[in-house]
Amino acid sequence: MIALCFMIGFLFFQWGHKIGPPFSIPKALWLIESGSQVLVPLNAESSRFVGRRGLSQEALHVYLREHGGWTYRENMGSMMIYERDGKTLMVESRFSRGYWWYNVKQ
Repeated sequence: MIALCFMIGFLFFQWGHKIGPPFSIPKALWLIESGSQVLVPLNAESSRFVGRRGLSQEALHVYLREHGGWTYRENMGSMMIYERDGKTLMVESRFSRGYWWYNVKQ
């Protein structure tokens, strides 16, 4: 019950740490847990994402292909590598607390 009250406070009153537009971490996790999103951007530049276990990697491939023309090339450990016009984009991924956290490095 207490956890539910805190979650409502995070969602409606924006308590907690705000990463930046468009979503704070609690709002992003709420969207994932409610089933309305698989992958959620954590900042306006779309350089940080959080995603659902299992499905978010494919959603990230689709997002980068549709919003920048990046083509997935390969995984190198925790880094996913994308290419476009001879340029390389690297995305660092890590799994923590039941979610995938992605950081796009240009």
